[in-house]
Amino acid sequence: MVPPEIPANAMRRVNAFNELLVQLEVRPDGTVSDASVVTPGMRAVESYVVEALRQWRFEPTGTSRTQRLQLVFNN
Repeated sequence: MVPPEIPANAMRRVNAFNELLVQLEVRPDGTVSDASVVTPGMRAVESYVVEALRQWRFEPTGTSRTQRLQLVFNN
C-alpha cells in the first residue's frame, strides 16, 4: 500500500478530517483499475488520494471486485 502524499495546504483546506471513505475497482490480477473518494467535500485531497490508491496491489482472486475502504489519517 502506498500512502497518499498530501501537501499541508491541501490538508488545511479540508479542515481537521481524519477519515475518508474510498472506493476501488480491483482487477482479477489484484491491480486497481479505478479509485474514487466517496466522502463528500474532499476535492482538495482527492487527486492525491486517488494517485496513491491506483498504486495499491491486492491478492489476485481471478475476478474483478469493488472494495470500499475507510482510510484513517493521523493529523
